[in-house]
Amino acid sequence: MGIIYFGMAWVWVKVMIHYSDSLFKIHYLMGALVFAKFLACILHAVDYYFIGSHGTPDEAWAVLWYIIHLVRGILLFISLALIGMGFAFIKHVVSYNEKTDFNDSCTVTDPANVAYIIIDSSERSGTRLRNLEKDFNFC
Repeated sequence: MGIIYFGMAWVWVKVMIHYSDSLFKIHYLMGALVFAKFLACILHAVDYYFIGSHGTPDEAWAVLWYIIHLVRGILLFISLALIGMGFAFIKHVVSYNEKTDFNDSCTVTDPANVAYIIIDSSERSGTRLRNLEKDFNFC
């Protein structure tokens, strides 16, 4: 599976080189996402190899896999958030001050919404977390 993702990343880089005059930064972000998925697949396969051969996972490969898996999740979330908000389409129309306001509001509201989902979906969200929710008034 990792070889397929490597092939997809290679094709993506070739396409980005061919159409380099009309690229947005989001295209580089998506290329990094595919490459991170390739690395996650390879590291997971190496971890399973050590489990199969020694019976226990090697800690270093597991830690590397968790780090790459976290980076892949962050890249996926950022790229989906930017595409979903339409930032690539409206950034050419707005002024510099509006861009900075837009970026600041996105960086504040996305973690706030994620925190709200975590607080709301946890079964053991006691009064302490509910008070935190009321204090910050999540969007």
